[in-house]
Amino acid sequence: MRQLQNKQAAIIALVGITSLFFFGYYINRSNSFSLFIVYAILTGLFLYVFPFWKSFLSPKLAFKQVLVIGIVFRFVLLFSTPNLSDDYYRFIWDGELVSSGNNPYKFKPVDQMFASPKDEINLKDRVYYKLNSKEYYSVYPPVDQFFFGLVAYASGNNSFQFIVLLRLLLIGFDIGVILILAKLLKWFNKKRELVVLYALNPLVVTELTGNLHFEGVTLFFVLTSIWFVIQKRHIQAGLLYALAICTKLVPLLLLPFFIYRMNWKPLMVFYTVIGLFTVMLFVPFSDVNLLETMGSSIGLYFHSFEFNASIYYLFREIGFKIYGYNQIENIGKIGQVIVLISSILLLIKNRHRKEFNNMFSFFVWMLLIYYALASIVHPWYIIYLLTLSIFTNLKFPLVWSFLVVLSYYAYRDVGVVNESYWLIWFEYSVLLGAVVWDLLNLRKQSSLRIRESNEAISPS
Repeated sequence: MRQLQNKQAAIIALVGITSLFFFGYYINRSNSFSLFIVYAILTGLFLYVFPFWKSFLSPKLAFKQVLVIGIVFRFVLLFSTPNLSDDYYRFIWDGELVSSGNNPYKFKPVDQMFASPKDEINLKDRVYYKLNSKEYYSVYPPVDQFFFGLVAYASGNNSFQFIVLLRLLLIGFDIGVILILAKLLKWFNKKRELVVLYALNPLVVTELTGNLHFEGVTLFFVLTSIWFVIQKRHIQAGLLYALAICTKLVPLLLLPFFIYRMNWKPLMVFYTVIGLFTVMLFVPFSDVNLLETMGSSIGLYFHSFEFNASIYYLFREIGFKIYGYNQIENIGKIGQVIVLISSILLLIKNRHRKEFNNMFSFFVWMLLIYYALASIVHPWYIIYLLTLSIFTNLKFPLVWSFLVVLSYYAYRDVGVVNESYWLIWFEYSVLLGAVVWDLLNLRKQSSLRIRESNEAISPS
């Protein structure tokens, strides 16, 4: 049996390595057909390892095998150039500014002032003309900027070295996520082999390692913070959660769900540490009005750009019919209000369910509502949902992680973003089916628990 499992692991590793090598070094996002074929192979491989439609507790690989194969998969992409996202050019730009003592929030790239003509020529030739955000202030929070600056300094103004060093850093955090997931799964009496949902998921490997996105860094800080909360080490938990917020702002959405799971004194310590440390992390960049610079770019991002949206597109079409033009700004404000109200309602409705393992379900549903109303849903956003759902019986985030790659069809023509609304309709129709399936299963499980409870208290 052990020999068979080792042989399976070797075959899985070989097929995965070959597919990822082809993905990382021979495909770009305009090669939609090749991208979908490779992604289908990686997805098929994952589904063989983890037949999620049967049980959430029956992966075919042991934890050590999952860990080793997951690490190998990531190192296959070590020397590749990100091929599905060009955001890394902004990472290099901001990193060069930070490493030379400049504030990346102070100027838009188009207005950036340089200390010498040599610095200007060097950075502009290597990076500026490839930026997709020349006219916007940086939207990346302080922890990102620290890592950008550190890697830029270590790479010595060499873009390829920057990519490799940053990828090594992100792989380190990814391994950290796998290990803390295993620790939390054990705490909640779940099999640690469930980390396969993160470690070998094609979306996680291609987007975080391949395309250098920082969702893995954020998740490491969030999950480690939750571990410290469970261990009643609230100061450490607050520090780590502040680091999560200062890497990506998404964890702000999840903060209210700690309210009914902690006594008021530890909760106040937790929230106070988060607030103070978050402010401290922004202090080095406070020589400019961050609300005016970084805040304006974040607002512009969510109120001006559209990609792979769902309910937002329906609202947009209604706006066109009524007003004759795109109501993106008003729709964005309406969406924010709905998200706020939904958060409050979820919080009130579930105020009596104080177990920490239930908190993950609230996280997942809150993020689903948020993304359903967003005007932009990039593939790597789904990794938050996927990772947090590992502690639940919800399957729709996993289904979405397979479907969201279809959004890259919008880049089939070089230099143009041309979305296929048929593919978007297909993506969200299947997702809706998965959500309904999960809701029906939850209702069935709830009914079963009530029946068992009634039977337990009824006289024999």
